[in-house]
Amino acid sequence: MLEIFDLDHTLLKCNSGIAFFRYLMRKGIFPKRMWMPAIRLYFARMFNRISVDELHVRSFELFLLGRYKAEVSAHVDTFLDGFLERSLCFEVSSFSQRAMHLGHTVAIFSASPDYIVKPIAERLGIDRIVATRYGTDQEGRFSHIEEVVTGRKKAFYARELIEELNITKSQVRAYSDSIEDLPLLRAVGGPMAIRPDKHLNLLARRRKLPILE
Repeated sequence: MLEIFDLDHTLLKCNSGIAFFRYLMRKGIFPKRMWMPAIRLYFARMFNRISVDELHVRSFELFLLGRYKAEVSAHVDTFLDGFLERSLCFEVSSFSQRAMHLGHTVAIFSASPDYIVKPIAERLGIDRIVATRYGTDQEGRFSHIEEVVTGRKKAFYARELIEELNITKSQVRAYSDSIEDLPLLRAVGGPMAIRPDKHLNLLARRRKLPILE
């Protein structure tokens, strides 16, 4: 069996990337003048005025472009010390722990940056991740976006993993909160909606998919 978990608003109760940027602003790593552009981006995405890809492009340019990756990554562990336990959705986390106990392959597929997703996965004992990647220049400064892991990308990587593990679609479960992940949920035999957004909730009820409120 393969079980694939979205991270933000699924395994976690909130968005890890946004929470990390807020943490860095409170610590003074990012200047306070970034608050208003960040809030505008948040609401633009909330009201679907920009796509997930555009959100990542604008956020990358605002927060990360030209900064040393090591400087940003150095704060992740301290951030997680105070963030992970209180933000973890224990019921969904128990699904992942049970799956690992049963010997299933467990993966996190997330649009959040890999420098956050990987340490979270390590703390949860999950060794398979697919996450958004930002590239660096020769001096180690963020310079470009390598890949934003959207729902379509998650579906692609799910099919790759199914082939690698030599299993069938019927042996795969996926958990997500968002209609953005519909391609992933369609790519597996056991989709489950976790506190779904309005659009996924309607679809899940219409198709009689399992829902965790």
